[in-house]
Amino acid sequence: MIVFKRNMINDTMVELEKLFRFSMQTNSNSFCTLERERSA
Repeated sequence: MIVFKRNMINDTMVELEKLFRFSMQTNSNSFCTLERERSA
């Protein structure tokens, strides 16, 4: 039961990390777009 719980926590952390990295990627992409439009 403890192992099962630990695996669930690990899976959740992995999913959170994926989401975090994805949002960071999207944020930096839109930021680059904004900078490009401003300098254009």
